[in-house]
Amino acid sequence: MRRQSVSDMETKLENIQQQIDYKQQSLDNLLELRQKFVIEAYHNGMSMIKIGQLLKITRQRVYAVIKAEEE
Repeated sequence: MRRQSVSDMETKLENIQQQIDYKQQSLDNLLELRQKFVIEAYHNGMSMIKIGQLLKITRQRVYAVIKAEEE
């Protein structure tokens, strides 16, 4: 493997961080959307157990999502 200049490494690190920031924003948006649908599903009669099964999360996590919205 050839040695890279400090400038090249700085550029690559900056690019990696930009990608991480972009992906984190996308993840945050998806989590917010999921939270809205969890609350809507629960208020429309879907059980916390069923929501947890669909999302592959625990019932306790579903409860925490719903409780966080109520506060």
